[in-house]
Amino acid sequence: MKTMTRKLVLLAALLALAWVAWAQNSAVVGTWNCVATDQTPARWPWTLVISSNGGTLSGTTTGHAGTFPLNNLSLSGTTLTFSVTTSSQSYSVRLTVSGTTMSGTYSGSSSGKVTAAPQQ
Repeated sequence: MKTMTRKLVLLAALLALAWVAWAQNSAVVGTWNCVATDQTPARWPWTLVISSNGGTLSGTTTGHAGTFPLNNLSLSGTTLTFSVTTSSQSYSVRLTVSGTTMSGTYSGSSSGKVTAAPQQ
């Protein structure tokens, strides 16, 4: 009986961990309309697409230079980080998830702020 109880408790714990990972990832999965800005008044719109397969996140960015895969994509708590290499430049992005929006910074050959809202 003790062995069966231990197995049930272990199974319940594993299911709870899987649910937490799924719930955390689902907050960022989808298509996002993003805008990057720097110290000038320029604004660069781009699209962020994030998907989850078995709890593993992947995604792409699409902007005026084309579509590029995300590298080192990670969600830790409410912090989403990734890097992306376009045809000519590399950037690191750090976003904080807040409700249904994200905001943060980018750095690379230039740096600035990023805002993101889910695509309607």
